[in-house]
Amino acid sequence: MLDSMRMTDRAWMNVTQKKIKNCFEKACFSSVESESDEEQELHTETHQCEEWEKVSKILNLSKTPTFEKFTEFDSEVQVCGLWTDHEIFS
Repeated sequence: MLDSMRMTDRAWMNVTQKKIKNCFEKACFSSVESESDEEQELHTETHQCEEWEKVSKILNLSKTPTFEKFTEFDSEVQVCGLWTDHEIFS
């Protein structure tokens, strides 16, 4: 099961915003003309900054961390591990 979770995670990490956008365009869900990759990245970054400013004001954060630091603050937290037979049976 762990191998299938790793494979799923690896596959999901390979899904880019561009791939999702292309899928929507092929399914005719997009009415917006295609932007260049650079324009799309700039739009995404600008939108994230605007949204982050709104959130930080709502939360009244005194020392506002960057969006990246806020979303990655727990990136080194261990979320899984190996159990002993005794732990599994209990």
